[in-house]
Amino acid sequence: MACNCANKCADCPSASPSGIMPAEQLPETSFENVTITIQAATPREAYDKLCAALGTINDVDWTTDTYCINGGERSCTSELWPKDAETINPAPAEQSSN
Repeated sequence: MACNCANKCADCPSASPSGIMPAEQLPETSFENVTITIQAATPREAYDKLCAALGTINDVDWTTDTYCINGGERSCTSELWPKDAETINPAPAEQSSN
């Protein structure tokens, strides 16, 4: 099957018989400087909604470090939960190769 797009890439998913590229061959795409607007009573509630929505998508890793209300001053997302609370998506512990 030939690629249907203008670039005619040999590794295009539409060029495979199933039309789906194996997961280990999928490229990682990063979207930077993305704005997502969520209506909620508090910034914490909006953050929880964001986490829930992004959590429904398979194979997604995401981070955020700032937020703002109605286009106002930027604030750190770490301010949205108590200092003694666990992070929403803790990073896995690094393994030592010793």
